[in-house]
Amino acid sequence: MHTFRVLSQSRLEAHNKAVLEMKKKVQASRDLYSFHLEAVQNIVRLHKANSNACLEEVSALTTSSACSIDEFLASGDETTSSLFDELHNALTSHQGEMALFARELRQVNALRYNIELAYAYFGLGRIQKLFS
Repeated sequence: MHTFRVLSQSRLEAHNKAVLEMKKKVQASRDLYSFHLEAVQNIVRLHKANSNACLEEVSALTTSSACSIDEFLASGDETTSSLFDELHNALTSHQGEMALFARELRQVNALRYNIELAYAYFGLGRIQKLFS
């Protein structure tokens, strides 16, 4: 019986030692799991912060681009308006010049007609005097 008791005691100690080892390993696994979980959470936070910063930068650039486009279009409107005004003024000026040129041309042609008519009457009068 003593041998049985010693053997049982030895087995109990070995079992207790194995249980302690197992508890240490389970605790180490828990600690390692917690460490890895915390590391993953930190990575997620880091990526989230980086994504938010990138989104803010994109938003700022988009706003800036929209303002630049609005300014460009506004300046284009002013430039276009001034170009059309200049073109309209030039065409109006040319229209006035063309009207003046046409009037002068009519006057010159009317004067030539009258001079040619006078020469014709003069020539006709001379011819009639020759034959009469």
